[in-house]
Amino acid sequence: MKEKTLNKLTRTVYLLNVLDGGHIDIPREAQGLGVTVRTIQRDILNLEAAGIPIYKEKPGIYCFAEGFSLKKLQLSKEELSALVLLAEMAKPFGAKFENVISHLNQRLMRPLENAPYYFQISATPYAKSPITQALEQAVTTHTAVYLTFAADPSKKLNYYLEPLKLVYSNGFWYILGLNSRKQIKTLRLDRILDIRNTQERFTPSKTALNALKSSTSVFFNEQTQKRVVLAIKADIAPYFEKRDYFPRQKIITKAKDGSITLETTISQDEEVLLPLMPWLPNIRIVEPLSLKHTLHGMLQKYLQQN
Repeated sequence: MKEKTLNKLTRTVYLLNVLDGGHIDIPREAQGLGVTVRTIQRDILNLEAAGIPIYKEKPGIYCFAEGFSLKKLQLSKEELSALVLLAEMAKPFGAKFENVISHLNQRLMRPLENAPYYFQISATPYAKSPITQALEQAVTTHTAVYLTFAADPSKKLNYYLEPLKLVYSNGFWYILGLNSRKQIKTLRLDRILDIRNTQERFTPSKTALNALKSSTSVFFNEQTQKRVVLAIKADIAPYFEKRDYFPRQKIITKAKDGSITLETTISQDEEVLLPLMPWLPNIRIVEPLSLKHTLHGMLQKYLQQN
């Protein structure tokens, strides 16, 4: 049964690729896949039943409806294929359950431009390569690796790393993990030159993963020691009341004029300095003074440039 399901799923993914590239010639695809014409016809019916707009161009030839493309969907071909199989499996459970699955499919297969929301996590997912595939496997199997890394091409560094997660932040992909001293490291994927599996298993650090969940950037570690207090003017205060721009953000006072004071706890200065930059001059560091001086130094250095 499992093998049959996998074969059907693989065939559905293949047929969706064919449709997205042009049209399906049922006799030709049946011969190429080693199945009967009736099997491909049933596959087409299942695609239509799942809500995918398909029309018959002529006998034996099927296409996507004009204007429909998988590229416009919120789903991958594999996810869409799973929904097609789910719609087929729902039939024996009756019309009520079948309608629920049908409505779910219609919502999920709504083109992005017609959806009531829009969000973009990453315009460019990391490219598949021997390095990224090795990292994916290491994260999944909890196996330590040795990495050759170069932020500067002339300075290559070797790292022992217990990789925890692949993380996207501010336009770049990173591998996040613990080094040999159990310190959190975040290394840009495009700067990793080589990788070697150690075959050494490790137990993922729950504190590091929890720190990642509460962080707003990749610039953090497990030690959240520094308390930061920020004064925010009324003009932008509503944004900070609605959303957490800083890790473990908490509003501590709100003035009559609408301005607020909030606090956050950080492990690295970048966790505050980077998010607050776009809001200057409407945001001010109250404490600690050392962080305030760091920001002043950065701004002075910038102003001294041309």
